[in-house]
Amino acid sequence: MAMPIAGSPFSLERFRVLTYNVHRCLGTDRRYSPDRIAEVIGACAADVVALQELDAGRKRSGGSHQAEQIASTLGMASLHYHAPVEREGERYGHALMTRAPSRLIREGLLPGRSAWRQL
Repeated sequence: MAMPIAGSPFSLERFRVLTYNVHRCLGTDRRYSPDRIAEVIGACAADVVALQELDAGRKRSGGSHQAEQIASTLGMASLHYHAPVEREGERYGHALMTRAPSRLIREGLLPGRSAWRQL
């Protein structure tokens, strides 16, 4: 029988991981909406969420930090954002967010690939 981990919001009976390429928060209707992305993620009730293709400080998305906005809307305990692409203060990358507190051990690029190929 699975036992819960003391002090953890996770259950060993149900642990959900979600990965989602959000395409800079543009829907199939071409509407920009980080809140709508957060709504879709929230409906999945995931414990760990991995997101790809997020803007941070980019003009095309109003300078917002999409990962921070989504994590805040969802009430996530931890957010780790890595941007392999950065130009003139505009960043484009990935995020990992969790319902329970977590800490970053290491981040970096994969060997042998350009930054754009790692998105």
